[in-house]
Amino acid sequence: RQLYERVVKFIESIKGKHKKTLIVTHSGCIRAIYSYCNGEDFQNNLTLKTNHNSIIKCTFKGNKMKAEILL
Repeated sequence: RQLYERVVKFIESIKGKHKKTLIVTHSGCIRAIYSYCNGEDFQNNLTLKTNHNSIIKCTFKGNKMKAEILL
């Protein structure tokens, strides 16, 4: 739960400040970002399949967010 809260705080701190941002992180944070951006329960995504080279794309438009796994 602490990991998720730290990730949410970080995403909120950078959201809207840059046109594009690259974040390099581990699978736990990837799952947290994915969960937060899609409005899903982090606990339900703990088994979300991520590879060592996973890429997710997060889109922010106003108050709406969406994350999709690209690789």
